[in-house]
Formats: sequence, structure tokens, C-alpha cells
Amino acid sequence: MAVYFDHRIEAPESSNVPSQLTWHSALPVLAVASSSPTTGNVDLYLQQGEYVHSCHLEQPHQPTVLRWHPIKPVLALGWENGEVVLLTHPSGDQTVLPSTHAACITLLEWSECNAVTVHRHIYCTCHINILMHS
Repeated sequence: MAVYFDHRIEAPESSNVPSQLTWHSALPVLAVASSSPTTGNVDLYLQQGEYVHSCHLEQPHQPTVLRWHPIKPVLALGWENGEVVLLTHPSGDQTVLPSTHAACITLLEWSECNAVTVHRHIYCTCHINILMHS
């Protein structure tokens, strides 16, 4: 994988083709989603391109949405299987949010009260608000 900014990203050998990337709005952390026909990955990198080993996710599904919390170092990840995971930087703690559907995640948004709104698409859009505790 070759993604360039001011510094080359030091991606692990196992990285796939990048499909999405997003910088945190207040912190120098970059999230990169990549995928192959059989797996999906999300990795975090620091400002100088350093790979954050503790913050790697791999699933047999494709990542569909990446959304940083506006202030906190928490990344909400949506997957094609309907799963939503909160990834905390730098610890790498992962929290899988409860779900009753397996529809692809199409949009994730953070509200002003630290809740993440999940949008899924089957034949309609469902909204689920999940409060993130400090």
C-alpha cells in the first residue's frame, strides 16, 4: 500500500488495497480502511506515518464507514455485515455495539451528546442511538 502525505505511511506487509481514509479533526491520527475479496482491515497511523500496532482490526467483511469522534480518540467503524465497532486510540480497545440487524452500515454520525447514530440500509433506513460513556 502506498499512501503519501508529508511522510510515507509505514503499512504492514499484510495491508490490502486502501479504500477509505480519514484524519481525526483534532488529533494527528489517520484511519485507513483496506480490503481484499476475502477480508477487510482498518489500521491507524500517526502524523509521521508510523503504524499503530495496537489499533488493527481485521474481519472477513468489508469496512463501509469510518467516523472519528469530534474530540475523543475514538473511531466508529461500520462493516458490511451490519456490525459497528468503536476503536479507541492508542489502547486499541474495541467495543462491538449491540445489533439486531445484519444490514450493511451506510452512515455513522456522532451527536453532540456523544451518541453515535447508526444508519443501515435494507429497504429503509434504521436509526439507532448508542450513548458512548466517557
